[in-house]
Amino acid sequence: MLRPARRGPAGRRARGMRGYPTRYLSVASTPTGFHPTLMNAHRRMLVVAAGLTACFVGSARTPRMIPVITWAGPSPEARRLADALAQVLRRAAADSAFPGAFAIVGRRSGVLAYASVGRIDWDSAAASPDERTLWDLASLTKVIGMTSAMMQLVERGRIELDVPAQRYLPDWTGPGRANVTVRHLLTHTSGLPAFRRYDTLTTNADSIAGLLFAEPLDTVPGARMVYSDIGAYLLGRIVERVSGRRLDRYLEEQVFRPLGMHETMYRPPRELLARIAPTEVDTVR
Repeated sequence: MLRPARRGPAGRRARGMRGYPTRYLSVASTPTGFHPTLMNAHRRMLVVAAGLTACFVGSARTPRMIPVITWAGPSPEARRLADALAQVLRRAAADSAFPGAFAIVGRRSGVLAYASVGRIDWDSAAASPDERTLWDLASLTKVIGMTSAMMQLVERGRIELDVPAQRYLPDWTGPGRANVTVRHLLTHTSGLPAFRRYDTLTTNADSIAGLLFAEPLDTVPGARMVYSDIGAYLLGRIVERVSGRRLDRYLEEQVFRPLGMHETMYRPPRELLARIAPTEVDTVR
């Protein structure tokens, strides 16, 4: 399951309205359309995320009734697949692993089967998840959002992978940083630590951004791989500096909208709250 961690801004996550993610990238549903050859991988990733993302709001307690809804294509294999999905998810919901989940499996030609189990919140009156539920994509933010933007800008010749990151972030200075390349940041080998609990120091977005930008290296670049949210934040800053657009705006215009991913976004408007599966109760903000 994808358990979201609290983060700061741009790469970059923040909390807002109680229980709902308002991250710098985050909430997404199964896309309503996609280019059949260009980015089919994005559709697959979003579908899997929708099926496996769990809700962590409130205290876990076994529901008195666990709703189960399945759909399958005409083949016997599709029916067995739907039944297997429902069995696995219902067992997890009964064990209070999450209040509910929605899993969908398909091929390029279309959906094979799906299963909806439980509810989007621990409240027995909450809605059951379905294909219109909006889910927090957590760290898939880096893959679907920031990495897609970087790939585009590299393809267009606007970013080079094996040059110092300081070419694009000249104010990111300090011991060892001149040796950190864009590739180091993308491959999590920059020497930056995984993350820090900046949200325990401040909840001001600008202050957290300053702390992220100032974080020193832990090791020399290239010495080891450490999955780093801080490195992802810096890559988001590079996208913004090079494109001249805020990361969320860039992705809306250059990735999501062209692919018909109209319900993949960073900051969902209030009118979508009823469709959003809550992620957690944030006790810090």
